[in-house]
Amino acid sequence: MSAEAVADGPPRLALSHRAVGFGPAVASGGDRTLEVALRNAGLSTLTVQGIDRTGDSEFGVLSAAGAALAFPIALAPGAEVLVRVRFQPPSIGEKHATFTIRSDDPTGAAKLYATGGRAGSAGGLSTLAIVGIVAGAVVVAGGLVAAGYALGKRDT
Repeated sequence: MSAEAVADGPPRLALSHRAVGFGPAVASGGDRTLEVALRNAGLSTLTVQGIDRTGDSEFGVLSAAGAALAFPIALAPGAEVLVRVRFQPPSIGEKHATFTIRSDDPTGAAKLYATGGRAGSAGGLSTLAIVGIVAGAVVVAGGLVAAGYALGKRDT
């Protein structure tokens, strides 16, 4: 196979994490951010067209510098960009969101899952009690919080 044929391979979007968990201790009105790398694991330039959120609006994505993301984002083979996932709950309760990352990866859009546990008031943060682990998922009082990758596994 020639070098030209290899260089013409498709782009492939890889995420450093498929899920991020912010834990139960974010005060109502406070915020916390976690970084996720979007990497081109393919052989040609990857174009990220946008990131859409479904679920709770307490979650958002920003650039690594904390500004709004500007699309499209072009990533050469092997290049990556860091994005910040921010959790900023204004009220008490469990929070969850899914981010769909749209790109020209021929395998389709990638999903990033965010869970914020439970927001509490500054005077008394709520906590979640882990009641067991079932088939790779953490089960807490009140339901399923996160599965698989939320425990820190990296997708390469």
